[in-house]
Amino acid sequence: MHLQQPVKGKRIQLCSSTEEDAEFILGLRMDPQLNKHLNPTSPDVEAQRNWLRSVYTKPGDFNFTIKDLDGRLLGVVAIYQIDEEKKTFNWGRWIISPEAPMYTAIESALLVYYTAFHLLGLETALSDVRIENANVVKFHLSYGAHIYRTTELDIFYEFHKHQYPEMLRKFKGFHQILL
Repeated sequence: MHLQQPVKGKRIQLCSSTEEDAEFILGLRMDPQLNKHLNPTSPDVEAQRNWLRSVYTKPGDFNFTIKDLDGRLLGVVAIYQIDEEKKTFNWGRWIISPEAPMYTAIESALLVYYTAFHLLGLETALSDVRIENANVVKFHLSYGAHIYRTTELDIFYEFHKHQYPEMLRKFKGFHQILL
């Protein structure tokens, strides 16, 4: 699925990924420094285009290309596995280009939560992160996500809509969101 309009933040925007983004996305996914904690993917750009086409029509799956306000490609992120009944969603598939400005990760996370909580009407975010992905583990804990389960490989987090205003206060220099 995709949103009709980009979700614009202070310096970046989340734009529904298109087939034109396939080469950029594949480049991120194939980068050995960025794919350490990702599931393997085919190096074929046409396979990436086909995958993007398949998620256009998949209910509860939003894939975004992170861009600056001038349209420069900075990364990717997704909201997926939406459960309308429980009002939950997962988010991830989050890869930031090494050339992206330092604020891209925080601002993109804030926009993911804004999109899910305020545009899609969801209540609870779920995330799973590989234990050895220390920077992302630390980031989730830094803004108040709670660990609800662990396995040998992963840590599972939840974050609730009522916690989001506190996250906005914590990262007030990274957004212009008014609730």
